[in-house]
Amino acid sequence: NSVLGIAMDNAYRIHWRTMLGHAITRGLAPTGRARGRFARLLALILACPGLYREAIVDYNAANPLAPFTPMSWTDIQLRPPHFEAAAAVNISNADVLRAMIANGLPSEWVDHAYTFGVVYLETHFFEANASIDLYRDIDDEQHR
Repeated sequence: NSVLGIAMDNAYRIHWRTMLGHAITRGLAPTGRARGRFARLLALILACPGLYREAIVDYNAANPLAPFTPMSWTDIQLRPPHFEAAAAVNISNADVLRAMIANGLPSEWVDHAYTFGVVYLETHFFEANASIDLYRDIDDEQHR
């Protein structure tokens, strides 16, 4: 289902890295009105190589006494952030990156989920009702 960012071939075989991205998005996305926008921004962040690693470096520089610690493979718990309904339209990349860092999402997972972000971006970039400016910014960021 390319609408969700999951890639399948004609034999209905699923590209597993897109499933990882979908699982991360489902696990981190908050409930309520903020879910759609948060999930969309998270998918677009996954499409930008190095963006999450840069956010971790910035976080570590701002918090030297409490540096980023990735979650362990044996204890996987994703805690979605909470956003008030009125604030849902104002969610930004920074909010999503903060939620990813707060959950200790390993950067390796984000690297492996890159394909999910690309499939999502390619599917939605040319839609008539798409936020072309947002998608163009992400597309430009990919080429940086």
